[in-house]
Amino acid sequence: MKTQIEFVNLTPGELNIDGIGVLKPSGIVAKCAPVRYHEDPLELLNGKTVRVVQQTLGEVYGIPEPKINTAYIVTGN
Repeated sequence: MKTQIEFVNLTPGELNIDGIGVLKPSGIVAKCAPVRYHEDPLELLNGKTVRVVQQTLGEVYGIPEPKINTAYIVTGN
């Protein structure tokens, strides 16, 4: 017996997923908080320096409580 998974779109727009189809927004918008790391400045060949910031995705917020056989799709912006 195959398990049916419900996909819940927690983004503000429609998603078109191969093999599943179009998922309309659920009305709940969850996001991943950005985490920024400031690196040492880079010195360019012309003598100028540029600031370097690395960004990764952190904690998800605004997501509903987990439900069995449910996958939540969030955005990182």
